[in-house]
Amino acid sequence: MSFDVHSARQAIAVVSFGVLVLTASPVQAGDEVHQTRLCLGFESEVLVRVGDLVTTELDFDAAMADIPERDRTQFVSSRERVANQLENQVLQRGIARDAFNDGLLEEDERLSARIYDKIVATVAEIQADRYVSSRTLDDYTERAREIYLTSPDQFREPRRFSFTHILVQTARRGETEAMRLIVELRDRAEAGESFEELVAEYSDDPAKEDNAGFYEMMRPDQLDRNLGRRLRDLSEPGQLSEPIRSSFGWHIVRLEEIHEGGVPEWEEVADRARALARQRHSERLRSRYFSQVLDSAEVEVAPGVIERLQRRYGFNPETGQPLDQD
Repeated sequence: MSFDVHSARQAIAVVSFGVLVLTASPVQAGDEVHQTRLCLGFESEVLVRVGDLVTTELDFDAAMADIPERDRTQFVSSRERVANQLENQVLQRGIARDAFNDGLLEEDERLSARIYDKIVATVAEIQADRYVSSRTLDDYTERAREIYLTSPDQFREPRRFSFTHILVQTARRGETEAMRLIVELRDRAEAGESFEELVAEYSDDPAKEDNAGFYEMMRPDQLDRNLGRRLRDLSEPGQLSEPIRSSFGWHIVRLEEIHEGGVPEWEEVADRARALARQRHSERLRSRYFSQVLDSAEVEVAPGVIERLQRRYGFNPETGQPLDQD
């Protein structure tokens, strides 16, 4: 399928989409049966037509709503991306039309229930977001300052380490030779040989010509995961690590200094504090709304329903084992 966006726009018209009716399968819960129906319809201008298939401006807006607002301009900056999006939407509508024409939903009401569940989940998410956004504050500076003053550790800079290391690359020497050499070098350093001289003679770190193996004020998360984790185990300046395997090879690390993280001044973290205050307030609003929705009536679960559903999906609640293991 291919089309030209410009030619498609020449056929702009207002269309009305037929009403979609979904009927959820009646489910027996005790002595009660519930039937669910949902009707949807909207009007929008046609952007693209392929035979009797169309995609509209509201269709495109709906797809764009799933893209973060900060990224939408970049998305539409590519003519090809916009065209591909419109084509994909027409394609999806063609496949959906075939499904309706084939009587897919009439064949199995469980499919209607699946579609209904996804629609309800989307509507619920939108409504919850609307509830929260209508109650958020314009300025969270006061709440942010309170968090900063009462919980300063939330803004504390992470601990950093200065260290000198020797790297023996396995890619250059092979695993066995690298392991043998790193153990030998650690023993020689432990016996009192100059660590700096060992670095100069044996380390395969290409940066040693500039830094002599010394790295200053490094956070563990800036390093190879295993190297960073083992670096945290060192506690005293001058302490040597055991041989450490990283993605680069084998290391010995000599700790030079631990730099405890301090709490930055308010001005340095004000934006982060305001964002945190907004996030906490939004979470409380969302939780309050959920409680309001459910507190309007007592939650009732029909007797035996949970156990019946467990068995239906292969779990025996009496034995606590999957049914195929009973």
